[in-house]
Amino acid sequence: MSAEFEGLFRAGTFALAVKAPIGYNVIDARWVYKWKADETGKIVKAKVRLGAKGFKQKHGVDYRETFSPTAIAASIRLLVALACKYNLEFLHFDIEQAFVQSELDQEERSSVSTRVYLYGPRQASRTFHKRLVSDLKTTGFEQSLSDPCVLLFIMGDEVMGMVATNVDDILYAGIERLAEMVVEALGDSLSTKNLGEERSSVSTRVYLYGPRQASRTFHKRLVSDLKTTGFEQSLSDPCVLLFIMGDEVMGMVATNVDDILYAGIERLAEMVVEALGDVPFREVVGSLIWIANKTRPDISNAVRAVARHSHEPKKIHWKAAQKILNYLLETAHQTLKYKQDDTQCVSLSTSEAEYIMMGDGVMEALFVNGMLEFLRPCEKLGKIQVLEDNEGAIALAEKLV
Repeated sequence: MSAEFEGLFRAGTFALAVKAPIGYNVIDARWVYKWKADETGKIVKAKVRLGAKGFKQKHGVDYRETFSPTAIAASIRLLVALACKYNLEFLHFDIEQAFVQSELDQEERSSVSTRVYLYGPRQASRTFHKRLVSDLKTTGFEQSLSDPCVLLFIMGDEVMGMVATNVDDILYAGIERLAEMVVEALGDSLSTKNLGEERSSVSTRVYLYGPRQASRTFHKRLVSDLKTTGFEQSLSDPCVLLFIMGDEVMGMVATNVDDILYAGIERLAEMVVEALGDVPFREVVGSLIWIANKTRPDISNAVRAVARHSHEPKKIHWKAAQKILNYLLETAHQTLKYKQDDTQCVSLSTSEAEYIMMGDGVMEALFVNGMLEFLRPCEKLGKIQVLEDNEGAIALAEKLV
Protein backbone atom coordinates (compact mmCIF):
# COMPACT_ATOMS: atom_id res chain seq x y z
CA MET A 1 0.00 0.00 0.00
CA SER A 2 2.84 2.38 0.84
CA ALA A 3 4.44 1.79 -2.59
CA GLU A 4 1.13 2.56 -4.32
CA PHE A 5 0.66 5.72 -2.29
CA GLU A 6 4.20 6.92 -2.98
CA GLY A 7 3.62 6.37 -6.70
CA LEU A 8 0.46 8.48 -6.57
CA PHE A 9 2.31 11.32 -4.86
CA ARG A 10 5.19 11.15 -7.37
CA ALA A 11 2.68 11.50 -10.18
CA GLY A 12 1.25 14.62 -8.51
CA THR A 13 -2.15 12.98 -8.16
CA PHE A 14 -3.50 14.98 -5.22
CA ALA A 15 -4.04 18.59 -4.27
CA LEU A 16 -5.69 19.56 -1.01
CA ALA A 17 -9.29 20.72 -1.37
CA VAL A 18 -10.64 22.73 1.56
CA LYS A 19 -14.22 22.58 0.30
CA ALA A 20 -15.91 21.05 -2.72
CA PRO A 21 -17.16 23.81 -5.09
CA ILE A 22 -20.90 24.12 -5.65
CA GLY A 23 -22.16 21.96 -8.49
CA TYR A 24 -19.31 19.43 -8.31
CA ASN A 25 -20.18 15.74 -7.97
CA VAL A 26 -18.07 14.43 -5.09
CA ILE A 27 -16.66 10.96 -5.87
CA ASP A 28 -14.90 9.18 -3.05
CA ALA A 29 -12.37 6.35 -3.35
CA ARG A 30 -11.46 3.11 -1.63
CA TRP A 31 -8.53 0.70 -1.46
CA VAL A 32 -8.93 -2.47 -3.52
CA TYR A 33 -6.82 -5.55 -2.69
CA LYS A 34 -6.12 -8.45 -5.03
CA TRP A 35 -3.86 -11.50 -5.29
CA LYS A 36 -1.81 -11.48 -8.51
CA ALA A 37 -1.40 -14.90 -10.21
CA ASP A 38 0.89 -16.04 -13.03
CA GLU A 39 -0.15 -17.93 -16.18
CA THR A 40 -0.43 -21.23 -14.26
CA GLY A 41 -2.71 -19.77 -11.58
CA LYS A 42 0.02 -19.66 -8.91
CA ILE A 43 -0.16 -16.59 -6.65
CA VAL A 44 3.01 -14.53 -7.06
CA LYS A 45 2.27 -11.28 -5.21
CA ALA A 46 -0.32 -9.13 -3.45
CA LYS A 47 -1.58 -6.04 -5.28
CA VAL A 48 -3.40 -2.92 -4.07
CA ARG A 49 -4.98 0.00 -5.94
CA LEU A 50 -6.69 3.19 -4.85
CA GLY A 51 -9.84 3.16 -6.95
CA ALA A 52 -12.41 5.92 -7.44
CA LYS A 53 -16.06 4.85 -7.22
CA GLY A 54 -16.89 5.39 -10.87
CA PHE A 55 -20.45 4.12 -10.44
CA LYS A 56 -21.25 7.44 -8.71
CA GLN A 57 -20.45 9.42 -11.85
CA LYS A 58 -23.25 10.98 -13.88
CA HIS A 59 -23.34 10.76 -17.66
CA GLY A 60 -23.11 14.17 -19.30
CA VAL A 61 -21.86 15.76 -16.09
CA ASP A 62 -18.73 13.81 -15.11
CA TYR A 63 -18.08 12.02 -18.39
CA ARG A 64 -19.30 11.69 -21.95
CA GLU A 65 -17.43 9.10 -24.02
CA THR A 66 -16.12 5.95 -22.32
CA PHE A 67 -15.30 3.66 -25.25
CA SER A 68 -11.75 2.32 -25.18
CA PRO A 69 -10.61 -0.19 -27.84
CA THR A 70 -8.80 -3.42 -27.01
CA ALA A 71 -6.87 -5.59 -29.44
CA ILE A 72 -9.01 -8.10 -31.34
CA ALA A 73 -8.20 -11.76 -30.62
CA ALA A 74 -7.49 -12.34 -34.33
CA SER A 75 -4.88 -9.55 -34.27
CA ILE A 76 -3.05 -11.11 -31.33
CA ARG A 77 -3.12 -14.55 -32.97
CA LEU A 78 -1.69 -12.93 -36.09
CA LEU A 79 1.15 -11.34 -34.10
CA VAL A 80 1.95 -14.74 -32.53
CA ALA A 81 1.94 -16.43 -35.96
CA LEU A 82 4.25 -13.78 -37.47
CA ALA A 83 6.58 -13.99 -34.46
CA CYS A 84 6.87 -17.74 -35.02
CA LYS A 85 7.32 -17.52 -38.79
CA TYR A 86 10.00 -14.83 -38.74
CA ASN A 87 11.65 -15.92 -35.47
CA LEU A 88 10.91 -12.61 -33.72
CA GLU A 89 11.01 -11.82 -30.03
CA PHE A 90 7.51 -11.95 -28.48
CA LEU A 91 7.58 -9.79 -25.36
CA HIS A 92 5.22 -8.35 -22.78
CA PHE A 93 5.52 -4.73 -21.64
CA ASP A 94 3.67 -3.43 -18.61
CA ILE A 95 3.04 0.19 -17.60
CA GLU A 96 3.04 0.82 -13.86
CA GLN A 97 0.10 2.80 -12.46
CA ALA A 98 -1.03 3.43 -16.03
CA PHE A 99 -4.24 5.38 -15.44
CA VAL A 100 -2.54 7.65 -12.92
CA GLN A 101 -0.32 8.93 -15.75
CA SER A 102 -3.29 10.32 -17.76
CA GLU A 103 -4.35 13.91 -17.15
CA LEU A 104 -7.99 14.70 -16.41
CA ASP A 105 -10.33 16.03 -19.06
CA GLN A 106 -12.75 17.14 -16.37
CA GLU A 107 -11.83 17.55 -12.76
CA GLU A 108 -12.99 14.79 -10.46
CA ARG A 109 -12.90 15.26 -6.73
CA SER A 110 -12.89 13.17 -3.59
CA SER A 111 -11.91 14.53 -0.20
CA VAL A 112 -8.93 15.95 -2.08
CA SER A 113 -8.98 17.01 -5.72
CA THR A 114 -7.15 14.78 -8.19
CA ARG A 115 -5.06 16.23 -10.99
CA VAL A 116 -4.80 12.92 -12.86
CA TYR A 117 -6.98 9.82 -13.14
CA LEU A 118 -7.30 7.12 -10.53
CA TYR A 119 -8.45 3.60 -11.38
CA GLY A 120 -12.24 3.44 -11.43
CA PRO A 121 -13.59 6.44 -13.42
CA ARG A 122 -15.53 5.38 -16.50
CA GLN A 123 -13.48 7.44 -18.96
CA ALA A 124 -10.04 6.59 -17.52
CA SER A 125 -9.20 3.74 -19.93
CA ARG A 126 -10.21 5.82 -22.97
CA THR A 127 -8.00 8.74 -21.95
CA PHE A 128 -5.05 6.45 -21.23
CA HIS A 129 -5.40 4.67 -24.59
CA LYS A 130 -5.22 8.01 -26.41
CA ARG A 131 -2.11 8.94 -24.41
CA LEU A 132 -0.39 5.60 -25.07
CA VAL A 133 -1.08 5.63 -28.84
CA SER A 134 0.13 9.22 -29.05
CA ASP A 135 3.42 8.30 -27.32
CA LEU A 136 3.92 5.26 -29.56
CA LYS A 137 3.35 7.38 -32.68
CA THR A 138 5.92 9.86 -31.39
CA THR A 139 8.36 6.94 -31.11
CA GLY A 140 7.84 6.19 -34.83
CA PHE A 141 4.99 3.66 -34.90
CA GLU A 142 2.11 3.78 -37.39
CA GLN A 143 -1.45 2.91 -36.33
CA SER A 144 -3.55 0.34 -38.19
CA LEU A 145 -6.88 1.44 -39.66
CA SER A 146 -8.36 -2.06 -39.28
CA ASP A 147 -7.47 -2.44 -35.59
CA PRO A 148 -6.60 0.80 -33.75
CA CYS A 149 -4.79 -1.20 -31.05
CA VAL A 150 -2.18 -2.55 -33.49
CA LEU A 151 0.80 -0.41 -34.47
CA LEU A 152 3.74 -1.02 -36.78
CA PHE A 153 7.36 0.21 -36.89
CA ILE A 154 8.89 0.27 -40.41
CA MET A 155 12.45 1.24 -41.36
CA GLY A 156 12.78 1.56 -45.11
CA ASP A 157 10.91 -1.45 -46.53
CA GLU A 158 11.57 -3.68 -43.53
CA VAL A 159 9.17 -4.26 -40.63
CA MET A 160 11.18 -3.96 -37.42
CA GLY A 161 8.43 -4.43 -34.82
CA MET A 162 4.70 -4.79 -34.20
CA VAL A 163 2.69 -3.83 -31.13
CA ALA A 164 -0.78 -4.76 -29.83
CA THR A 165 -2.13 -2.79 -26.88
CA ASN A 166 -4.63 -4.12 -24.36
CA VAL A 167 -5.40 -1.34 -21.84
CA ASP A 168 -2.06 -0.98 -19.95
CA ASP A 169 -0.44 -4.14 -21.35
CA ILE A 170 1.61 -4.12 -24.55
CA LEU A 171 2.38 -7.22 -26.63
CA TYR A 172 5.45 -6.73 -28.79
CA ALA A 173 6.75 -8.81 -31.71
CA GLY A 174 9.98 -7.68 -33.34
CA ILE A 175 13.72 -7.29 -32.91
CA GLU A 176 15.17 -7.00 -29.42
CA ARG A 177 16.97 -3.71 -30.06
CA LEU A 178 13.73 -1.95 -30.98
CA ALA A 179 12.07 -3.37 -27.85
CA GLU A 180 14.74 -1.71 -25.72
CA MET A 181 14.23 1.59 -27.59
CA VAL A 182 10.45 1.46 -27.06
CA VAL A 183 10.76 0.79 -23.33
CA GLU A 184 13.31 3.60 -23.01
CA ALA A 185 11.21 6.07 -25.05
CA LEU A 186 7.96 5.31 -23.20
CA GLY A 187 9.83 5.41 -19.90
CA ASP A 188 10.38 9.16 -20.28
CA SER A 189 6.67 9.78 -19.67
CA LEU A 190 5.21 6.38 -18.68
CA SER A 191 6.93 4.01 -16.25
CA THR A 192 7.32 0.95 -18.52
CA LYS A 193 8.78 -2.47 -17.71
CA ASN A 194 9.80 -5.27 -20.05
CA LEU A 195 8.40 -8.43 -18.42
CA GLY A 196 10.21 -10.66 -20.92
CA GLU A 197 8.75 -13.47 -23.00
CA GLU A 198 4.96 -13.43 -23.15
CA ARG A 199 3.49 -16.64 -21.72
CA SER A 200 -0.24 -16.02 -21.61
CA SER A 201 -2.53 -13.95 -23.75
CA VAL A 202 -6.25 -13.76 -24.33
CA SER A 203 -6.77 -16.27 -21.53
CA THR A 204 -4.84 -18.87 -23.52
CA ARG A 205 -1.34 -20.05 -22.74
CA VAL A 206 1.07 -19.23 -25.56
CA TYR A 207 3.66 -21.75 -26.82
CA LEU A 208 5.83 -20.44 -29.65
CA TYR A 209 7.46 -22.83 -32.09
CA GLY A 210 10.38 -21.05 -33.66
CA PRO A 211 12.03 -18.87 -30.97
CA ARG A 212 15.31 -20.28 -29.78
CA GLN A 213 14.18 -20.86 -26.19
CA ALA A 214 11.04 -22.86 -27.11
CA SER A 215 12.57 -26.37 -27.33
CA ARG A 216 14.69 -25.83 -24.24
CA THR A 217 11.66 -24.73 -22.20
CA PHE A 218 9.62 -27.71 -23.38
CA HIS A 219 12.44 -30.15 -22.58
CA LYS A 220 12.70 -28.84 -19.01
CA ARG A 221 8.92 -29.17 -18.61
CA LEU A 222 8.89 -32.73 -19.99
CA VAL A 223 11.79 -33.90 -17.79
CA SER A 224 10.14 -32.29 -14.76
CA ASP A 225 6.89 -34.18 -15.44
CA LEU A 226 8.74 -37.47 -15.89
CA LYS A 227 10.62 -36.96 -12.62
CA THR A 228 7.32 -36.30 -10.87
CA THR A 229 6.14 -39.69 -12.20
CA GLY A 230 9.17 -41.36 -10.54
CA PHE A 231 11.84 -41.40 -13.24
CA GLU A 232 15.49 -40.57 -12.55
CA GLN A 233 17.55 -38.55 -15.04
CA SER A 234 20.85 -39.89 -16.36
CA LEU A 235 23.94 -37.81 -15.64
CA SER A 236 25.64 -38.98 -18.85
CA ASP A 237 22.70 -38.17 -21.15
CA PRO A 238 20.04 -35.73 -19.80
CA CYS A 239 17.55 -37.04 -22.38
CA VAL A 240 17.56 -40.57 -20.88
CA LEU A 241 15.57 -41.41 -17.73
CA LEU A 242 15.10 -44.63 -15.73
CA PHE A 243 12.31 -45.92 -13.53
CA ILE A 244 13.73 -48.17 -10.80
CA MET A 245 11.74 -50.15 -8.24
CA GLY A 246 14.02 -51.69 -5.65
CA ASP A 247 16.98 -53.07 -7.61
CA GLU A 248 15.01 -53.72 -10.80
CA VAL A 249 14.73 -51.38 -13.78
CA MET A 250 11.01 -51.24 -14.70
CA GLY A 251 11.28 -48.83 -17.63
CA MET A 252 13.57 -46.55 -19.65
CA VAL A 253 12.75 -43.39 -21.58
CA ALA A 254 14.64 -41.40 -24.24
CA THR A 255 13.30 -37.99 -25.26
CA ASN A 256 13.81 -36.27 -28.61
CA VAL A 257 12.12 -32.84 -28.51
CA ASP A 258 8.41 -33.80 -28.37
CA ASP A 259 8.91 -37.55 -29.13
CA ILE A 260 9.36 -40.12 -26.35
CA LEU A 261 10.86 -43.61 -26.86
CA TYR A 262 9.91 -46.05 -24.08
CA ALA A 263 11.23 -49.51 -23.19
CA GLY A 264 9.77 -51.33 -20.20
CA ILE A 265 6.71 -53.05 -18.73
CA GLU A 266 3.30 -52.24 -20.18
CA ARG A 267 1.70 -51.16 -16.89
CA LEU A 268 4.35 -48.47 -16.38
CA ALA A 269 3.80 -47.24 -19.95
CA GLU A 270 0.09 -46.75 -19.19
CA MET A 271 0.99 -44.80 -16.04
CA VAL A 272 3.37 -42.54 -17.98
CA VAL A 273 0.78 -41.83 -20.69
CA GLU A 274 -1.86 -40.96 -18.08
CA ALA A 275 0.57 -38.78 -16.09
CA LEU A 276 1.70 -36.83 -19.18
CA GLY A 277 -1.86 -36.47 -20.39
CA ASP A 278 -1.26 -38.01 -23.82
CA VAL A 279 -4.67 -36.96 -25.14
CA PRO A 280 -5.53 -34.10 -27.54
CA PHE A 281 -6.90 -32.03 -24.65
CA ARG A 282 -5.72 -28.60 -25.83
CA GLU A 283 -6.93 -29.29 -29.38
CA VAL A 284 -10.39 -30.25 -28.09
CA VAL A 285 -10.54 -27.19 -25.80
CA GLY A 286 -9.54 -24.92 -28.69
CA SER A 287 -12.30 -26.38 -30.87
CA LEU A 288 -14.85 -26.02 -28.04
CA ILE A 289 -13.90 -22.37 -27.53
CA TRP A 290 -14.43 -21.73 -31.25
CA ILE A 291 -17.84 -23.43 -31.16
CA ALA A 292 -18.87 -21.52 -28.02
CA ASN A 293 -17.91 -18.20 -29.60
CA LYS A 294 -19.61 -18.88 -32.92
CA THR A 295 -22.76 -21.02 -32.54
CA ARG A 296 -23.18 -22.51 -29.07
CA PRO A 297 -22.97 -19.90 -26.28
CA ASP A 298 -24.79 -22.38 -24.00
CA ILE A 299 -21.52 -24.29 -23.46
CA SER A 300 -19.42 -21.17 -22.71
CA ASN A 301 -19.39 -21.60 -18.92
CA ALA A 302 -18.54 -25.31 -19.08
CA VAL A 303 -15.76 -24.70 -21.63
CA ARG A 304 -14.33 -21.90 -19.47
CA ALA A 305 -14.13 -24.26 -16.48
CA VAL A 306 -12.38 -26.97 -18.52
CA ALA A 307 -10.00 -24.56 -20.30
CA ARG A 308 -8.52 -23.42 -16.97
CA HIS A 309 -6.64 -26.76 -16.78
CA SER A 310 -5.07 -26.65 -20.25
CA HIS A 311 -1.55 -26.21 -18.84
CA GLU A 312 -1.73 -29.48 -16.86
CA PRO A 313 -4.78 -31.62 -17.77
CA LYS A 314 -5.66 -34.71 -15.76
CA LYS A 315 -7.90 -37.65 -16.58
CA ILE A 316 -10.87 -35.99 -14.85
CA HIS A 317 -10.50 -32.90 -17.07
CA TRP A 318 -10.39 -35.03 -20.23
CA LYS A 319 -13.61 -36.78 -19.13
CA ALA A 320 -15.25 -33.38 -18.55
CA ALA A 321 -14.29 -32.28 -22.09
CA GLN A 322 -15.76 -35.53 -23.46
CA LYS A 323 -19.04 -34.81 -21.64
CA ILE A 324 -19.26 -31.43 -23.39
CA LEU A 325 -18.68 -33.15 -26.75
CA ASN A 326 -21.43 -35.67 -25.97
CA TYR A 327 -23.78 -32.82 -25.04
CA LEU A 328 -23.10 -31.14 -28.39
CA LEU A 329 -23.77 -34.39 -30.22
CA GLU A 330 -27.09 -34.93 -28.41
CA THR A 331 -28.31 -31.36 -28.99
CA ALA A 332 -27.06 -30.92 -32.57
CA HIS A 333 -30.62 -31.14 -33.91
CA GLN A 334 -31.78 -28.00 -32.08
CA THR A 335 -32.45 -24.76 -33.98
CA LEU A 336 -29.53 -22.35 -34.18
CA LYS A 337 -30.29 -18.69 -33.46
CA TYR A 338 -28.17 -15.70 -34.40
CA LYS A 339 -28.72 -12.21 -33.05
CA GLN A 340 -27.13 -9.01 -34.25
CA ASP A 341 -28.32 -5.69 -32.81
CA ASP A 342 -32.12 -6.00 -32.49
CA THR A 343 -32.65 -8.24 -35.52
CA GLN A 344 -32.94 -11.96 -34.84
CA CYS A 345 -31.94 -14.45 -37.50
CA VAL A 346 -33.17 -18.02 -37.06
CA SER A 347 -31.66 -20.88 -39.04
CA LEU A 348 -33.97 -23.82 -39.61
CA SER A 349 -31.61 -25.85 -41.79
CA THR A 350 -27.96 -26.78 -41.92
CA SER A 351 -27.67 -25.02 -45.31
CA GLU A 352 -28.73 -21.69 -43.84
CA ALA A 353 -26.52 -22.22 -40.78
CA GLU A 354 -23.45 -22.98 -42.92
CA TYR A 355 -24.24 -20.02 -45.20
CA ILE A 356 -24.28 -17.68 -42.19
CA MET A 357 -21.05 -19.15 -40.80
CA MET A 358 -19.47 -18.93 -44.26
CA GLY A 359 -20.21 -15.20 -44.24
CA ASP A 360 -18.68 -14.82 -40.77
CA GLY A 361 -15.61 -16.72 -41.93
CA VAL A 362 -15.17 -14.48 -44.97
CA MET A 363 -15.49 -11.37 -42.79
CA GLU A 364 -12.72 -12.59 -40.49
CA ALA A 365 -10.59 -13.62 -43.50
CA LEU A 366 -10.98 -10.11 -44.99
CA PHE A 367 -9.98 -8.60 -41.63
CA VAL A 368 -6.89 -10.82 -41.34
CA ASN A 369 -6.02 -10.06 -44.97
CA GLY A 370 -6.23 -6.34 -44.26
CA MET A 371 -4.05 -6.72 -41.16
CA LEU A 372 -1.47 -8.73 -43.12
CA GLU A 373 -1.32 -6.01 -45.79
CA PHE A 374 -0.59 -3.54 -42.98
CA LEU A 375 1.87 -5.70 -41.03
CA ARG A 376 3.72 -7.19 -44.03
CA PRO A 377 3.42 -4.50 -46.76
CA CYS A 378 6.19 -5.99 -48.91
CA GLU A 379 4.53 -9.39 -49.30
CA LYS A 380 1.98 -10.17 -51.98
CA LEU A 381 -1.20 -11.80 -50.70
CA GLY A 382 -3.22 -14.23 -52.78
CA LYS A 383 -6.96 -14.40 -53.18
CA ILE A 384 -9.09 -15.69 -50.31
CA GLN A 385 -10.26 -19.21 -51.10
CA VAL A 386 -13.55 -20.27 -49.48
CA LEU A 387 -14.19 -24.03 -49.23
CA GLU A 388 -17.72 -25.31 -48.57
CA ASP A 389 -19.11 -28.86 -48.80
CA ASN A 390 -22.83 -28.03 -48.43
CA GLU A 391 -24.45 -27.62 -51.86
CA GLY A 392 -27.37 -25.64 -50.42
CA ALA A 393 -25.03 -23.13 -48.79
CA ILE A 394 -23.04 -22.85 -52.07
CA ALA A 395 -26.24 -22.18 -53.99
CA LEU A 396 -27.26 -19.47 -51.47
CA ALA A 397 -23.82 -17.85 -51.80
CA GLU A 398 -24.04 -17.88 -55.60
CA LYS A 399 -27.66 -16.61 -55.42
CA LEU A 400 -28.98 -19.56 -57.44
CA VAL A 401 -31.97 -19.98 -55.12
